[in-house]
Amino acid sequence: MAASVARAQGEGAANAEHLPRRFGRYHLFDRIGRGGMADIYLARVQTELGGARRAVVKQILPALSGDPQFAKMLIDEAKLVAGLRHANVVQVLDLGREDDRLYIAMEYVEGYDLNQLLRRLSKRRIPLPAEFALFVVREALAALDFAHRKRDDFGEPL
Repeated sequence: MAASVARAQGEGAANAEHLPRRFGRYHLFDRIGRGGMADIYLARVQTELGGARRAVVKQILPALSGDPQFAKMLIDEAKLVAGLRHANVVQVLDLGREDDRLYIAMEYVEGYDLNQLLRRLSKRRIPLPAEFALFVVREALAALDFAHRKRDDFGEPL
């Protein structure tokens, strides 16, 4: 499996170089992340009546798109998150398949990239203010608490 992930990441890098590009109804214009099973893109989606908004598209890596295990993980993730409504949890807008690649489209949340901020502070040897760190941790824990307490329509934990 490790070899298929490495191969998938190599193939994904080649596709990421071809931006901007269309992906179904999404116009991908910036790769904002990469994980072990997917590339994450900033995208624009247009409605058939001309409205447009930004979204985030998480595409399963090409070499993994035929792997039922990875497909199931992505589908399960989308279904789970789609049932969560909380200020600190992004909303799932779409789950689909385009060109044999599974994807999740999620709301785009405007804001600072915490990882970039931490890197900049580290370079300058400036500590993250404790109040800010506590705020970030508190908000993340609120979302996790909500997700772990959430129950389905039959009262079963998600």
